[in-house]
Amino acid sequence: MAASGQETTLSADRRAVTALFCDLRGFTTIAEQLGPERVVAMLNAHFEVLAGLVARHDGYVVDFLGDGLFAVFGAPKALEDHAGRAVACAIEMQLAREAQNRAFFTKGWPPLEMGIGINTGLAVVGNMGSDLRTKYGVAG
Repeated sequence: MAASGQETTLSADRRAVTALFCDLRGFTTIAEQLGPERVVAMLNAHFEVLAGLVARHDGYVVDFLGDGLFAVFGAPKALEDHAGRAVACAIEMQLAREAQNRAFFTKGWPPLEMGIGINTGLAVVGNMGSDLRTKYGVAG
């Protein structure tokens, strides 16, 4: 966005994209049993892997939402095969979650279960917000 010179302009375009949402099942209960430092360490390790997979499939992480991640494929860069990329990413995410659970076990951390939802359709994508805070977003 910075390279395009549009990083601070409030504007949006309508286009076909694929949204990917994933979250950890039952994480609130797990988090209540752990200290905040361990919760943050687990989430950071989890999101590091997921964000890398999203980038590898040419997706964009729109936001981290508690223990969830929201990514879009086909924006900001238009992609003809955005749905296929999102599905391939989701499969790799689940495989990575299994591998990371094995690593978590060696640290004495509980295993995490993740759900993923994918939706394709028209959306409005671009910089949204206010003069005080602008964020690249997806709506629709």
